Amino acid sequence: MSYSYRQPMFANAEQVGQAAALRHGDLEQEDRQTVNQIIHSGDPNPHKFGHNPFADSTKSYDPKAQEALDRIASKYGK
Repeated sequence: MSYSYRQPMFANAEQVGQAAALRHGDLEQEDRQTVNQIIHSGDPNPHKFGHNPFADSTKSYDPKAQEALDRIASKYGK
């Protein structure tokens, strides 16, 4: 799943925690990148390793981030 540069998505603390729990395990590269972007969405420099479509200093809930987390959790049976 790829995200458009012009379509910002945000993640709140609960979503970041969910992503952190999913990060441990054998994930495909794209899925690992997605959870890492969610985890680092509230960092002072969330774009440190390239554009982070989940970046948001307000750390708001985003349904698209949740869709990605749900998809990844389902894919790996978590």
